[in-house]
Amino acid sequence: SYRPLVLELNVDLGADAVRADVTSALAALLGSGWQADGTPALFNPQRMAFGQPVYASPIVAAVQDVTGVEAVALTRLGFLDRPGAPAPARVPERLRLRAREIGRLDNDPGAPEHGYAAINLQGGR
Repeated sequence: SYRPLVLELNVDLGADAVRADVTSALAALLGSGWQADGTPALFNPQRMAFGQPVYASPIVAAVQDVTGVEAVALTRLGFLDRPGAPAPARVPERLRLRAREIGRLDNDPGAPEHGYAAINLQGGR
C-alpha cells in the first residue's frame, strides 16, 4: 500500500535565479511524474519499491542541483499521518517503511492526501 509523505524545504536562490523557473523545476522534481528532460521525478513509481526507505540526503542533493538554487535545508520529513516535528527538531535521515508499503509523494495541489512538498523560497527575482 502507498504511504503518503510530507516534506518541507527552505530553498535560497541566487540573485539571478528566476523564481517561476525554479518553482516549476522543483514541482516536477519533487513529485511522482516526469521532469522536463524525461527523467523520472524523485517519487516516480519507477524509483520506488516496497519497503524501500526514503532518505533525506538524496532529496537535498537533487534540490541543490536545480539551476538557480544556492542552498537547501530540509526542515521536515515524515508521513502524512505523522508529519514529524517542524524545525528546530531533528529531521530524520531516513523514513522506514514496512515491507508492503511504498512511499508516495505526488505533490499534486488537488490531491494533498497523496503526499506533498512545501517549499519556502527566498531570494531570486
